[in-house]
Amino acid sequence: MNDKFISESMAAESTEEFTLIRIIDTQYKPNKILLIILPLIFFATFGWYFYKNTIFVQSLYFALVQTLIVFICWAVGRELDPDYDYAAFLGIPLLFLPFSLTQGNILVLFWFLFSLRLLNQTTGKRTTSSDVTFYLSLSILSALLSSQILILPLAIFIIALTSVISNKKIQLTILSIPLIPSFILFYLVFPDAWMLLNPSPWILIYIAVSCALMFFVTTTTDKINCKGDHSSTPLSLKRVQSSQIIVVLSVLLISTFHGSILSVFPVWAAITGIGIFRLFHFFIRKEEQVMNKQ
Repeated sequence: MNDKFISESMAAESTEEFTLIRIIDTQYKPNKILLIILPLIFFATFGWYFYKNTIFVQSLYFALVQTLIVFICWAVGRELDPDYDYAAFLGIPLLFLPFSLTQGNILVLFWFLFSLRLLNQTTGKRTTSSDVTFYLSLSILSALLSSQILILPLAIFIIALTSVISNKKIQLTILSIPLIPSFILFYLVFPDAWMLLNPSPWILIYIAVSCALMFFVTTTTDKINCKGDHSSTPLSLKRVQSSQIIVVLSVLLISTFHGSILSVFPVWAAITGIGIFRLFHFFIRKEEQVMNKQ
């Protein structure tokens, strides 16, 4: 009787476990490179703003923001293309363009990152009600503080999709119900949140190229070898492909209907970076195949 009670308690506890946090393995070479890059970025950004006669506290703040933005850009890239360790680094240089420096809403960027982790299950553990509850709170807070209320219907769709893939349709989807009245309330409270994007031709070209690159990545991803952090099995191909498609649609919708690409530019940068990496990797592999045939 006691054994049965203990096993049931352990099962209940596992369903409530929070699984969206990933620990950086400092023994892994790409992670070592990241841990070298981040302090360099912090001090370089601080030095730049302090040199531009920005006061000490503001320089410190901008340095911290830029470092977080670089980390999230890298982390989003790793989630989007988990088999290619170095692809996530290629988006980082785009964050230092004159118009993109310290641009990005931190909460919204974290929302994108946790959306991808919820879909991909990169920790190797099943999605739990604790994960969805946390994601629900993050979605509401991000939408409230950024006025980007499209986050809420997108979050409902993402929760529903991960529920379907996990075969937990009722348990997890029901938790997203509070997002519906929240969206209606925010729609009434923030009537000015809707603002159509009025891009320059260069921005339009950039968006089109980035979307095309992500389409290329998705269509050429036919196998996933990367394993979850706590799993001996590879990540799900359909989960990774779904997250690749959804992140492009989400960033495109938010940019289009909330008037700017800057608040989500680090996500665009991650998309562009992994797309460029995969494009070069594709041509190099084709060239090697031709060389081997000769």
